[in-house]
Amino acid sequence: TLDVPDEQQAVAMLGEMCGPRVAAEPEAAVELVRLCGRLPLALRTVAARLAGRRHWTLGHLVKRLQNADRRLDELVYGDLDVRARLASAYAALSPQAKRLLRALSRLPLSEFPAWVAGPLLDEKDPAIAEEVLEGMADVHIVGVICEPGETPRFRLDDLTLEYAREMLAVDGSTEETSSAMARLLGAWLYLAEEARRRSSDPARQSRRTVPLRWVLSPQLVDELLADPSAWYGREREAVVAAVCLAAEAGAHELCWNLAIGAGRPDPRPWLSPNHVNS
Repeated sequence: TLDVPDEQQAVAMLGEMCGPRVAAEPEAAVELVRLCGRLPLALRTVAARLAGRRHWTLGHLVKRLQNADRRLDELVYGDLDVRARLASAYAALSPQAKRLLRALSRLPLSEFPAWVAGPLLDEKDPAIAEEVLEGMADVHIVGVICEPGETPRFRLDDLTLEYAREMLAVDGSTEETSSAMARLLGAWLYLAEEARRRSSDPARQSRRTVPLRWVLSPQLVDELLADPSAWYGREREAVVAAVCLAAEAGAHELCWNLAIGAGRPDPRPWLSPNHVNS
């Protein structure tokens, strides 16, 4: 198993395939590898297109790839086809894994903790939900981020994300998507409020009672919130994104309660209702 190359390595790979054209357009080369998610198959495909069309500049191909709705259409040349490779991997997934991938495409962040699989699948046993996610990692549909001393996180690369959104439009339903997002936001709310309670900092009172709090298993919550302040530090961006997602979905009551419950448990709040335009 090979890690995705970093930006410098990806540009070097592109240079090996395309020659001096990469050095002649360094900024376009960096943007091109970014749009390819630094994935070797995508890099091979754009290199083949550039080799076959010598009159194209890297900048011209960048402009074509910047249209997210057509990006996978552009990543085809001969027998090199990024969408076909993703379709093959998707077809081999279990029905649960397909449903999870479609739901993950709605997340506002590409990186996420393993526990989100539970509410997205409506599965109360975290071990079962995590096994579905791990199975997706085994076939490289999702990536795993392992930092020393940190709990592993998962991520969707940009091209897989685009394909998952296509499958959401084809195989998903509005009811399925709305229910999954409501459960996930309810789980974020539950964790944020529980973190404040465990920090010995009294939770702010919500203006109204929100019935939708998706309760995670006690064992999982104990593991996640062993250090509530550290949890806030790790998940700050994700909780802010959850507030914004609730606002965009029109779930104003849930949005407001998330904003209230998500205040950092120290004298320097990083989020307050004044910072959220609900």
